[in-house]
Amino acid sequence: MMVTKQMLIDEFWTYEGGNAKDIDARIKRAKYYLANNDYDSEIESILIMMQVGKVSYKTNDFETCRKMAMPAFDLLKEAKNRTLSYVEITVLAKLNEYAPTFEVLKTCEKIVLELLETRYKHEEKHNNVKWMVSGNILPRLIKAKFSPDNIRKAEGKLSEINGMFKRHLAVNKHVFAKNPHLDPRYEAFVKLWEGIFYLNANLIDESMEWFRQNERKTWYPHAEDELIMYYSLLEDDITKSQLDIVTGHLVKTLREAKGIAKEDVEKYTGISEELISLKETGKRGFTRTDLRKLASFFEVDISYFYYGNKEKPVYDEDEELENLLNQIREMLKDAPDKTRDIVVDMVKKLTEL
Repeated sequence: MMVTKQMLIDEFWTYEGGNAKDIDARIKRAKYYLANNDYDSEIESILIMMQVGKVSYKTNDFETCRKMAMPAFDLLKEAKNRTLSYVEITVLAKLNEYAPTFEVLKTCEKIVLELLETRYKHEEKHNNVKWMVSGNILPRLIKAKFSPDNIRKAEGKLSEINGMFKRHLAVNKHVFAKNPHLDPRYEAFVKLWEGIFYLNANLIDESMEWFRQNERKTWYPHAEDELIMYYSLLEDDITKSQLDIVTGHLVKTLREAKGIAKEDVEKYTGISEELISLKETGKRGFTRTDLRKLASFFEVDISYFYYGNKEKPVYDEDEELENLLNQIREMLKDAPDKTRDIVVDMVKKLTEL
């Protein structure tokens, strides 16, 4: 089958960043075209966008995606010397999330919106690209707001980040209100980002419920990833539903990392495969008894299922127990380290019975 530029552009408008085989096939076709035709910046930009989308979907590695996306931002320089095509503007809109710096993000936002308002003011897809600009900026601003202090200072002032988020949130809501035919999935993501940015647990619940009711192979897991990334910020405001999602995700991640099948978990814990599936996807919650059995089976501290890699001991939450452990450590201060650790671990295990 002959690969043409128009075919690749037509594919671009239906690209969703989802099915891995589909992404690989599109990337392969774009590479084939570039290898067998004169250099084409449009097709190269589409290729970059698809490659970044693939890595983002598979690994959620922001730093890697940002580095991969940087060549596409050369289009910003070209915009001063030539008029970018509609496809190139859309690529920049989609890649806003991976702008290498906060200043590039602001420049990209400005140039893309200016081009839309001048050359493409009456284009049919004008609104699509406008909310795409804002929709891809929102998660980037969340990363900026909740970055460590030293990184955030380099990103931009918190007041500026808050102002941009408020403005782009309004753009999305306005476009959705005027164009009800747009994919409701994106509106649900915007609600999720709003909930995370303002740490509004109720908004997060509303969006996650929409994804659960309208589940597709790539929609719900992506929304789940967003929640997992920021759930610790909710602290005491986290809801039971969100806690079920987080706990289920941590259980599934650990089970798959250890290469353990659901049927083996059922044999050891007595939790049926069907229930494990429901619990791992957050549709049902794990009881503390479930988690104790799983901790024993997976050979981890039960605290893993609450804190993941943070390994925060759940015993710290029980002041009396912690005081007792400190007394035991003091009594055994002259004993060998191994003996002291064995006794402390024995007390911990007894408190779980």
